[in-house]
Amino acid sequence: MVSDQPAVLVTGASGGIGRCVVADLARRGHRVIAAIAAGEAADEASPAVASFGVDVTDTRSVTDLFASVGEVTDRLDGLVVAAGVLEDVPFRELGEDGWRRTLSVNLDGAYRTVAGALPLLDRSPSAAIVLLTSQLAYSGGPNAVAYSASKAGLLGFARALARDLGPAIRVNTVAPGPINTPMTAAFADVPGWVEQKTSRQVMRRFGEPGEVSSAIAYLLSEEASFFTGQTLSPNGGGVML
Repeated sequence: MVSDQPAVLVTGASGGIGRCVVADLARRGHRVIAAIAAGEAADEASPAVASFGVDVTDTRSVTDLFASVGEVTDRLDGLVVAAGVLEDVPFRELGEDGWRRTLSVNLDGAYRTVAGALPLLDRSPSAAIVLLTSQLAYSGGPNAVAYSASKAGLLGFARALARDLGPAIRVNTVAPGPINTPMTAAFADVPGWVEQKTSRQVMRRFGEPGEVSSAIAYLLSEEASFFTGQTLSPNGGGVML
């Protein structure tokens, strides 16, 4: 269980970005533990050293996740919170159930995950957390009120965490623009949807998961040792801050 390789837990590891993050970090020499949605089958081709199911909306499930993680590693050097959901629906049709469902995964789930990981992160000499937010945290988006609000909440959560947990644990965020993933593919055939997502970009295209995972890998690395409370935004120039 003790290893010289840095150990990193990635939630949302079965998603388009999460799967790429797992592969990227493993290629860079990390021992990666994958947290996938409860009930999903683990990817047998994944380079993760272990995969566990979790429902981030359920506190007991998250507690059980970290009990399992503690059986395969004595510490966590990194945590990537990439679990998330998107509901593409007008606000008038969203309803409280849709609102709560989105925030329970995207924002409350991040809280539960970070809180559960802290005992293992505290055992690392240089731990780092990266939360996956979105450019919609800044710009908002039509038919994405709950999603935009949850991702904006992650920005405040991360900045406050950086102050609370530093200097021992660094906390940063990555805020992508539209990325080619199964989540976005579900809406790609909606008339005008792709154009609406890219029309104000400089690059005029969707990004690829690897263009996000490289930013995450950097923020976890010692090369980013002076980064905390910051956001990297691989968004093709859609939002400039």
